[in-house]
Amino acid sequence: MASSAHQKSFFYTSDFMALVVVTVGVVLEYFLPTAVVAANSIRFTITTFLLACGWLLLVVSKYQFREFQQPSKPGVVTTALVTKGIFSVYRNPMYQGVVLVVAAIGVGFDSWWVIGGSLMVLILLHYLLVIPEEQYLKEKFGRSYERYYQQTRRWL
Repeated sequence: MASSAHQKSFFYTSDFMALVVVTVGVVLEYFLPTAVVAANSIRFTITTFLLACGWLLLVVSKYQFREFQQPSKPGVVTTALVTKGIFSVYRNPMYQGVVLVVAAIGVGFDSWWVIGGSLMVLILLHYLLVIPEEQYLKEKFGRSYERYYQQTRRWL
């Protein structure tokens, strides 16, 4: 997705939201431990899988933005829709990548607070970034975005 006029600072980015949720989760885990004590090899495997998927989505999304000469930085106006590659499968792969990375951190630290925080990141992203971005893109690109919106899922 392209940046919208609603994202004018770092405080309205997926990076900031993930950072806050992970930090709060780690602090809560310190004071209110919930460790499940999953076997280290299972936890390592799940963490590695989630991190790999999350980072892959982030890297591919950024690469495709760059390929289409579109910004991924908040507050920078977009000039074209990116609807090819991963964006032809669903509309928010970058945000889903962030959610997967937060979940991986939670699994890696064996913290239900951070794992639950990944759901909070998803909810925050949806209401604070995705919905305003969709409105921005509808206003900016009209029918082109409407077709894309109808043909492509929001989340995987």
